Amino acid sequence: MKLVLRIADRVASTDHPVLILGETGVGKDLIAERIFRQSARCHRDFVRLNCAAIPSDLFEAELFGNEVGSFSGAVKRREGLIETADKGVLFLDEVCEMSLGSQAKMLRALESGEFYRLGGRRPVKSDFRLLSAMNRDPMEAVGGRKMREDFLYRLAVITIHVPPLRERPEDIEPLIDHFVRKHSGSSDLRIRSEDLDRMTSYPWPGNVRELRNRILSAIVLEEDGYLNFADQGVASVGSSLIGGDWQNSNGLLSISDSQRILIESTIRHFGGNRAKASQALGISESTLYRRLRDFK
Repeated sequence: MKLVLRIADRVASTDHPVLILGETGVGKDLIAERIFRQSARCHRDFVRLNCAAIPSDLFEAELFGNEVGSFSGAVKRREGLIETADKGVLFLDEVCEMSLGSQAKMLRALESGEFYRLGGRRPVKSDFRLLSAMNRDPMEAVGGRKMREDFLYRLAVITIHVPPLRERPEDIEPLIDHFVRKHSGSSDLRIRSEDLDRMTSYPWPGNVRELRNRILSAIVLEEDGYLNFADQGVASVGSSLIGGDWQNSNGLLSISDSQRILIESTIRHFGGNRAKASQALGISESTLYRRLRDFK
């Protein structure tokens, strides 16, 4: 992670596009924010868009804006996020969820600094820097025709890989301390050694986001000055929910398997309630359904 942060700080001074890769929950958005804060554009807007959270029929209007009458209900001109990010930074999360047509338009905007609003005939200029993130293998996305190869190469002028939490267990204790200070308003809460041992050995398919959520619950349930994981089943998560099969033959969990395990275990945790599961995972219900469909 020190190497990741050093790279982020070094590329902040440039205007090159940066593609941030990593599993769900590793903190790709935080790396993007760090690049923005360290850059010369830090006093302008940091505009973010989760490409999986916007319905496909509304996506281009959100990104490029629209002119009056460009579609049903377009009663006034609307500025898109690319315009809003002029002189600032645009961060596209889950960028591989963009349609191929939108990718082609975005590619033109990156190469020329110009784009067209929906229904527009005159090009609009915007001096924006693009940061993007995805939790898939980018070449698999290209091979599966989810991403244009020329678009990928334009996004990935600089690539930063954020490692999953299971590959850096030494970060777990300082992360716990950080979340306790941040969310409890106190540094007095402690963690029992047996709980720390279990959390250090757990594979964390949901990565830092999952760790944060468990700490938030443990703070609420604190008992006698200790974080309380007794009612969360932390001790059983690694065995009953994951079922002990979280590793493949190489001893590593693929991004796809990690997502599948996390989503399926969360749905089971909420008794099959997908609305609650999507809320706990921090994704939209449409994204949850799409992931489940992809797993079949």
